[in-house]
Amino acid sequence: MYHIIFDHDGTLVDTERTRSLFPGIYDLFSELAADSTKFYVWTARNRASTVEFLKSLGIIGEFEDICTATDAPPKPVVDGLLAMLPADFDASKTIVIGDSYTDMIGAKKIGAMAIGVTWGHARAEQREILKEFGADQLFNEVEELIKFIKEWRN
Repeated sequence: MYHIIFDHDGTLVDTERTRSLFPGIYDLFSELAADSTKFYVWTARNRASTVEFLKSLGIIGEFEDICTATDAPPKPVVDGLLAMLPADFDASKTIVIGDSYTDMIGAKKIGAMAIGVTWGHARAEQREILKEFGADQLFNEVEELIKFIKEWRN
């Protein structure tokens, strides 16, 4: 079983400008959905606004579970993240995808692969921060991430 955990703001949803999914996110779900892959959201946003966004964008059904700042201590504390995952999850088959250093720290704390994304509004210095805090991979385009995950699962 593979587990892919997404940050919300700046990773799935462009909450700064368009208030919509970043280009390619719908494709990501359709291309990576498989019986052996579960998707989750781990965000510092509150539960009400997270659920509202995901419902309005038509993707709430893609997620096995959602953990917000309403549900657990804020990132990078991993209590809520661990509560979402099965007790016997395999860290080598788990990815945390985000645009901030707290996402990278959380991934490392649970032994998961940390993927930093900069397709949002991240600048060059953000890439350096993501690397500094443990990003195993960095992606500028959703399509690159899809290709990487497909290869990783095989």
